[in-house]
Amino acid sequence: MTEPSQHFWGFVRRVRLPLLATLFVVGAGTFGFYLEWRDIGATPMEAFYMTMVTITTVGYTEVYPLDTTGQLLSVFVALTGIASLSYILGTTMEYLVARRLRDPYGEQNMRETIDKLEDHVILVGLGRMGQRAARELHDSHESFVVIDSTEDGEAFAREQGYLYVIGNAEEDDTLREAGVERARGLIAATGSDATNVFVVMGARELNPDLYIVARSDSDTALGKLHKAGANRAVNLYAIGAQRLVNMIVRPAAIDFLTTTMHRGEQTLGLQDFEVRPDSPLAGKSLRELDLRKRFGINVLTIVRDGDPLGHVSPDEGLEPGDHLISLGTEQQFEKLADFGSGDLPQQPSQDQPSEDEDETTVTRKTASEDNANG
Repeated sequence: MTEPSQHFWGFVRRVRLPLLATLFVVGAGTFGFYLEWRDIGATPMEAFYMTMVTITTVGYTEVYPLDTTGQLLSVFVALTGIASLSYILGTTMEYLVARRLRDPYGEQNMRETIDKLEDHVILVGLGRMGQRAARELHDSHESFVVIDSTEDGEAFAREQGYLYVIGNAEEDDTLREAGVERARGLIAATGSDATNVFVVMGARELNPDLYIVARSDSDTALGKLHKAGANRAVNLYAIGAQRLVNMIVRPAAIDFLTTTMHRGEQTLGLQDFEVRPDSPLAGKSLRELDLRKRFGINVLTIVRDGDPLGHVSPDEGLEPGDHLISLGTEQQFEKLADFGSGDLPQQPSQDQPSEDEDETTVTRKTASEDNANG
């Protein structure tokens, strides 16, 4: 039994007898007042009301006049009822205050929430890059847990309401506490290449199926991160430099990605949808599915066996394991993600006009605008 459970059941044991005593007094008082006044037409509800008025010391006038017996009954109800009720209220306040003092930031509830997570993302490091990544995960409505060892990181995570684990992510126990064995992805975003390598190695050992993306500050660390087990390693300086050059060399394309992709209140984005073997999209062509007309989503390319197909023909058939790289709004992607089996919807999407290509899925992964440039 956990410590919070022990405290709770200890509280229950303490208030059990006073609670029974209060219920007994309420029942006895109600019965007594009813007997006292039944000859003058009193109802059980009036007797119960008189009992509660006496116990709670509200001080209203008696429902009916009391004789000596009734007055003695009132004294008995008042003394025993007030004493037992006061004890219950005092014990309850003591339990709540002690619980708050033991766990002022609700960390126990947070640990229980983390223990229930599955298919979530673990973000290691809450520096400037990690904080930005955390906001992106939050805006994408992803379930994620943050790991950081600094007080500033803890303060940021608490302020933003993120689930977090304070500790060294290079240690297996810290990764386990964040649920690495149940997670589907991990982002190593610390400012140290060496730390990221150790984090990747530990996470890969604990979960061989984990999808790991790691930050790198140098080209030399990219190979080490891949050897350690990272699926992807990103050199932030290389991406930043490429973005700066593209803004000079290809300004129209960059303007499209940064400005044109915002259509009113809707924001266009890239998504990666995997065609599962049991998906109704498997074995059908893009022309046959007509996903753009039905969902308003444009298929940019199909990644098959890790390689993009290049030009995608409308007659291209979809195979299990294909990844569809597509452009659309979050609402359009949600419609597509909700599609799991059965016939496709018959009404065209109102978000975009029709044409020939489209897309499908059961699983999706979000791609950022910068990744689209790269």
